[in-house]
Amino acid sequence: MAERNAMILVDDIRGALSRKACIVGVGNTLLGDDGAGVVLVEALRCGGAGARVRLVNAEDIIESHAFEIAEGDWDTVVVVDAVRFGGSPGDVMFGAFSETGDLLNDFSTHKLSLRLSESIWRRSGKETFLLGIEPGNVDFGEGLSEAVRKSAETLGGILLEAVKQHPEGACV
Repeated sequence: MAERNAMILVDDIRGALSRKACIVGVGNTLLGDDGAGVVLVEALRCGGAGARVRLVNAEDIIESHAFEIAEGDWDTVVVVDAVRFGGSPGDVMFGAFSETGDLLNDFSTHKLSLRLSESIWRRSGKETFLLGIEPGNVDFGEGLSEAVRKSAETLGGILLEAVKQHPEGACV
């Protein structure tokens, strides 16, 4: 990814997390890179982000958390998931769900439940973003591929920095 595009991505993520936020990790850790969202949210929890934002590890049952998230005291929901968007393994995309949700047609084992959940959140006044990581391997087996692991680590640092920039009380 070009440095300019990486800076735009970082700025977009910071902007999305400038209000009260909930970060939702989606995926199945038994399907290789499909578990990227879950791994990333757990890394944020270990990094102390849970004191600043609401972290939800939805795994592959996001619909079980939809109403809890909709009723929460936050303005923004960021869903982290493995999404095929035509990049190389480990590439990252970020945008408003309304603009990026069509990518779920090509790859996401959670596309129907994600669309339903996003609809519930939108009706509750939440702005929803999709942070997608291009998977390499989604076959049965634990662990992320090297490229996806590196991207998840980098994103974890970016997200942790973004949530720590908020003044006390700015995030739930």
